[in-house]
Amino acid sequence: MEKIHQEKTLECEFCQYKTNYKGNLKKHIKAVHENVKDFECEFCDFKTAYNNTLTKHIKAIHENRKEFECQYCQYKSSQEGNLDRHIKSVHENVKSFECQYCHYRTNLKYNLNTHIKAVHENIKSVECEFCDFKTAYKTSLTHHIKSVHENIKPFECQYCQYKSSYKNHLKGHIKSVHENIKPFKCQYCEYKTSQKGHLKRHIISVHKNIKSFE
Repeated sequence: MEKIHQEKTLECEFCQYKTNYKGNLKKHIKAVHENVKDFECEFCDFKTAYNNTLTKHIKAIHENRKEFECQYCQYKSSQEGNLDRHIKSVHENVKSFECQYCHYRTNLKYNLNTHIKAVHENIKSVECEFCDFKTAYKTSLTHHIKSVHENIKPFECQYCQYKSSYKNHLKGHIKSVHENIKPFKCQYCEYKTSQKGHLKRHIISVHKNIKSFE
């Protein structure tokens, strides 16, 4: 049986969104361009423009219902779309959205837009309410508040008393301190480190004069 593809006749005046239904267009404008969020969670401060989004939020966050399971790993999600994106990006390495300015690729258009704003346009619209910290990512702000202002460090080293707010920092600590793995080497001296960021800081602080003459 052939599928009939109707041309989407109703267009948003503010962006490229198209639909066949007037109600969908109204909802789109309210949610995206007017930032109207009529549906509020009774358990937290979460708000959304869509009732089905609120239902999914309650299931995932407050009821911890994650019925969609990955067949390749232990990943679970409350939304089938999230599971599909997980499989494509993690297990199939499908990243269809490519940055026009660099080699960055992702499986989500939202991630690409955020990357361009943060890296190429240097737009940091997410601000900390306690200090001058700014970032382009909400997750970075959450980590910042937990680690700096709340001093929450859930990732603990199994070999010593080291704690961190970030999982990758703990991994770097174990590699450099307990396993002595330091793959990042300085081109100007014998300095080695387990983290690329540490090498950059080392070169800037120690070899700044050498680098400026190259």
